[in-house]
Amino acid sequence: MPQGCAGSYWYHPHPHGHTAEQVYRGLAGVFVVKSRSDPLAHLPEQRLVLSDLKLDADGKIAANSEADRMDGREGQFLLVNGAWRPHLTLGVGERQRWRVWNASSARVLKLALPGHELELVGSDGGLLQRPRRIDSLTLPPGGRAELVVTGRFAPGHGAGLLALPYRRGKMMSAEQDASLTLLELRRGAVAKTTAPLPERLREIQPLGAPAVRRRVVLSEDMANPAAMFLINGKTFDMERADFLGKVGAVEEWEVVNEADMDHPFHIHGTQFQALARRKDGVWREEPFLAWRDVANVSAGETLRLRFRQDMPGLRMFHCHILEHEDAGMMGMLRVEA
Repeated sequence: MPQGCAGSYWYHPHPHGHTAEQVYRGLAGVFVVKSRSDPLAHLPEQRLVLSDLKLDADGKIAANSEADRMDGREGQFLLVNGAWRPHLTLGVGERQRWRVWNASSARVLKLALPGHELELVGSDGGLLQRPRRIDSLTLPPGGRAELVVTGRFAPGHGAGLLALPYRRGKMMSAEQDASLTLLELRRGAVAKTTAPLPERLREIQPLGAPAVRRRVVLSEDMANPAAMFLINGKTFDMERADFLGKVGAVEEWEVVNEADMDHPFHIHGTQFQALARRKDGVWREEPFLAWRDVANVSAGETLRLRFRQDMPGLRMFHCHILEHEDAGMMGMLRVEA
């Protein structure tokens, strides 16, 4: 494995037009790449794969409806490691490392753990430079995060991991309007004390000045069923490379969401550094540096990012709402030596 690639990853098939169905029927998996010098190796670890399940009246996995194809599929049941509302045990004062995957087709998860301490320590591409205390975490489909949870069990708070309401601009089906319990957290019989987290987890060097800049516009055309979801005005064509790049060259992309709903952006073959976002005409820098390969881009928002491809070949980039990807919101970058 390449140096510095420790992190939480997942994989699934990618047949154009059939990716969403293969994934929502369960054809996906996760894996972890560990570092020999992991500063958090002393913490007990939990792995939480979050997905949702949609069943029909007969209790079978339902096919996608027209609303699913437009909005992206969300099931009636939110699952953790394939189970509905499982439980974990945590001692008062104990710290655990949670690796979290959003393996749903389309659901943006706004995660919270009321009554406990929550620190973000990692993203798609592994550890951050330093821990960051957070109240909630927004995780797009395909996204991963590493959290350190410290058990506090503050009175008056629920004892579970919640998915808070999040509105992503759905057109044909209702938005989530209530908090959903993903798992229950039970108090351990014995209080535990875990060593504090190190102030520094690793170094992340910012990518240098770009050799090329590109603009990638995500849009919707609901009047055209054959090409509803577009990148730079085009639907995906596996015979067409949309961009030509060079191995080792830093690229800066502005991903512009001109659509009416969120579109999580994902690129293959590398990870990127998100630099800034523009909303309502105002640019704001990202609050911290991290390696990512999925980033949510809300309606009317522009995301500026940089990456470098280190191997030649074709690289797909697409919306990670799998139904939108299947419907053509995907392009290809050809990387040459």
